[in-house]
Amino acid sequence: MLKYMQLHISGFIDETFIYIEHKNSAVHAEVICLAEGTANQCSLYGDEAKAWLEKIEKIHIEDWFDTYGDTENDRGEAWKLEYEDLCEEARVITGRDAYPDNWEQFIDIVSQVVPPSIFDKPVYIEFVFWRITKLDLLMDHEQYIEESIWSYQETMEISREKETLAIHKEIDQESDVTKIYHAHIDVTNLLDFCESCFKNWEPEPIEINDMLPRYDINILYRSGMKKTISANFNRRGLPDAWQNFAYMLRQFTSAYDAYSEMLNPQVYAHGVREGEYIFCSVVFSESGKEYYYQTDDDTLEVGDKVIVPAGRDNSEKEVVITQISYFTKETLPMPLEKVKHILRKAEDHTT
Repeated sequence: MLKYMQLHISGFIDETFIYIEHKNSAVHAEVICLAEGTANQCSLYGDEAKAWLEKIEKIHIEDWFDTYGDTENDRGEAWKLEYEDLCEEARVITGRDAYPDNWEQFIDIVSQVVPPSIFDKPVYIEFVFWRITKLDLLMDHEQYIEESIWSYQETMEISREKETLAIHKEIDQESDVTKIYHAHIDVTNLLDFCESCFKNWEPEPIEINDMLPRYDINILYRSGMKKTISANFNRRGLPDAWQNFAYMLRQFTSAYDAYSEMLNPQVYAHGVREGEYIFCSVVFSESGKEYYYQTDDDTLEVGDKVIVPAGRDNSEKEVVITQISYFTKETLPMPLEKVKHILRKAEDHTT
C-alpha cells in the first residue's frame, strides 16, 4: 500500500508539484502551481481514503518502466514520479512527452484527491475572427464608383487529440483557403499558451459596430467544461498576451509555409536536356566576381564547392557555384572554346 508519492509535471506554460501522503488512515495532498502562484491542500479520511488507496494500488505502478520518452530532450511535457509503498524502497520514474499505457487512469485517480482544475487541460480551441470592410470600386472608366461590402473570416482550430492546427480563411463568397498542420509538441504548446492567454481574461463589453473586427473563442477542457468569450478584436477586447501568442503562431506557421520542394527552382529547374550544355556561375572568394565554367556533371547544385582551373597557368582554385544554367548551341552566352571546365567537387580533392 502507498506510503507517499510526489509528482512533478513541467509543461510549456505551468509547473506543478503534487505531494500525496498516506498517514493514520488518511490521505493528505498538497499541490503547488508555480505559474499561478497557488498552493492547495486536500485530504480524504476513513472509507474515502481506503477506497482511493485501493484504486491507486490497482494501477500497479510497480510495473511501470523507469523512463518514458527521451528524457534528455527539452521539448514537450516532462514529468517525474517518486513513490514509495509501505515496507518497500522508494522508486523514481521519469518521462518526457511519453507515458505509461494507463497514465490517464492514474491521473483520473490523482484528480480525486487534488483540485480538479490541476489536470483539467484544454483539449480543443476554436478561435473565429471576422470583419466587414467597405470598398469603393471604380467602374466604367472612372465614371462611376460603387460601394461594396467585403466580409472576411478566419477560423483557427487547435486539437490536442488530433495534434493539429487548422486555419481556414473565407476570403469572399467564392474563395476560401484551409491549411492543416500536424506537429505534436508544437501544437500542444500553442494550445496551452493560447488557453493561458484567455484563462482569466474578462474583456470590455462589445461595442455595437458592425465595421469593427470581432472574435469568438471557445475553449473545451478535459472535464467537459467550456469557456466562451466574444469581444472586439482590438486592445480593449484582447488580453495583453495575445501579441505573444500571435508571434508564436507566426513563427510556427512560417517555418512550414516557407518550405516547399514543389516550388523550389533548385529542384524543378534542374536537369540537362538533350542538346544542352551545363554552365555554372562560380565565385572566387578573393574577388567576388562571377565567372562561367562548363560541366558535364548534372548532379552539381547551387552552393556546391568545386575545383576549377584559373588564370593563365590554370592553377586549381576552390570556388562556389552560385547559379546553374542550361544553353543550347544557339543560346550560348560565349563560345564553347573559351569556357573552361570544372575539374571536380572540392570534397573529392585529396592532396
